[in-house]
Amino acid sequence: MVSYGRRIAAGAACLLACSSAATHGLGIPDAADGASATRSDAGASEDAGDEDLGCPAAGCSGVCALGRCLVTLAQLSSPTAIAVSSTGVYFTGCAEGDGGGSVLGVGIDGGSPATLASGSGCPASLAVGASSLFVAGLDAGVIASLPLSGGSATTLASGGAAPIGLAIDAASVYWTSSDLAVRKVPIGGGPTTVLASCQKSCTAPVVDETNVYWADPSAGVVESVPLGGGAKATVTSAADVTALAIHAGVLYLASGYLLMQAPVTGGPAATLSTAAGAPVGAVVADDANVYFTSYADAWRVPLSGGAPLALASSRGELLALAVDATSLYWVDDAGGSDGGEVIKVTPK
Repeated sequence: MVSYGRRIAAGAACLLACSSAATHGLGIPDAADGASATRSDAGASEDAGDEDLGCPAAGCSGVCALGRCLVTLAQLSSPTAIAVSSTGVYFTGCAEGDGGGSVLGVGIDGGSPATLASGSGCPASLAVGASSLFVAGLDAGVIASLPLSGGSATTLASGGAAPIGLAIDAASVYWTSSDLAVRKVPIGGGPTTVLASCQKSCTAPVVDETNVYWADPSAGVVESVPLGGGAKATVTSAADVTALAIHAGVLYLASGYLLMQAPVTGGPAATLSTAAGAPVGAVVADDANVYFTSYADAWRVPLSGGAPLALASSRGELLALAVDATSLYWVDDAGGSDGGEVIKVTPK
């Protein structure tokens, strides 16, 4: 792991040294400053990336580290979640004290962030649909939707316990909550259905064409229930699972210092990668790789397994990840509870 540690250190040093040049005022770039460059050698080998430790990316308006362009899209207080569409990046934050929370958006290449909705709660989770955003906990116990461009939030479900996280498909919104329930509501609103319960604790859910999945960290299991309701099933067992991702019939698990995988059909969980220095935090996947955080560091590993590749480092803990065709996005706490950043990393 020596080369990975060396690359992480180089990225962190460059990010700290260059961050003041990448932003203005509060650290929010204008439209020109927010533009990021995709390097022509995005498909270069990982061995070539090992040598690319400086800041060579021509056209990068942010910070160059590990051969990638890091652009600060926004700064905000106490960020919690992030999601991305083809045109925008959406994120949530909480005001200091009991000042409530907000959903914000910024163009995919940066610009001036806009507040899309505000509420009395601290949003716990965010998802992007075809034309709407879905947010858990903008107000206490509320699952809501709002237009991608902002506007009035529509309450889909209310009166329940504090949401932990949500997931969506074309028909419904699914969420877990602090009363150890797994629920769903039609995506346009309607009756709320309790699908299942967690044994001792719940993570945020993920969903595919047939089931909702969640982990019960205290019980050491990953469970599922059919989208339409029915018998709950144990998919796999793993200790201290704190986050899930799903892609092409495989679940990816953050399990302490291990990134693990298991088929959605059930079976033993296998180790895909091991984090160094801090436990695995957030996890997302695409057609080629699984991306994961380990405190302030972002990594990727092929879906088929192999050595993890260091992508970038931040000044604080990486709290949530999102991914699109070209870039990786995160929110971090920027090294303190009173601040946070939204970062775009290209190429992913």
